[in-house]
Amino acid sequence: MEQDYVYNDINSHLNNLNQKTKELKAHKAELLSVKSLREIADRNNLKEPDHNHIIIIP
Repeated sequence: MEQDYVYNDINSHLNNLNQKTKELKAHKAELLSVKSLREIADRNNLKEPDHNHIIIIP
């Protein structure tokens, strides 16, 4: 019976972590959206790269 409580606690913790992961992935996608990246570029006076530039995305 006690194992059920431990299992339920672990399962609940995993569900919370999965939910947090989904939220973080959604936030990352929002930060990397075209609109957000254009705003960052405007704030930092960056221009679009031309065909001579190499773009590295980590």
